[in-house]
Amino acid sequence: EALYKPSGDVLFDSAAGFAGETLALVLTGMGEDGLIGGRRFVASGGRLLSQHEDSCVVFGMPKAVEDSGLSRARLDPKGLASVLTCVTEHGSARDAA
Repeated sequence: EALYKPSGDVLFDSAAGFAGETLALVLTGMGEDGLIGGRRFVASGGRLLSQHEDSCVVFGMPKAVEDSGLSRARLDPKGLASVLTCVTEHGSARDAA
């Protein structure tokens, strides 16, 4: 049973099955939700980006994935939007960030 609902851990864990083509973002949020599922997601080939501390209301979730080394980059919302735009134009998360 997930501690948080909705749960970032459950989301990332379910995405791990096709993570090689997936880019995930960890945005402002409290606690470490997303860390456990994020580990499996990244181990399966997914790319994980986190929101930069300066733009977060609560830095808990992004900090957890950054401190663990799972985040490939930490970006402000404008930077995250640019990456998403690039991925949608090129059709793959493989080269994101």
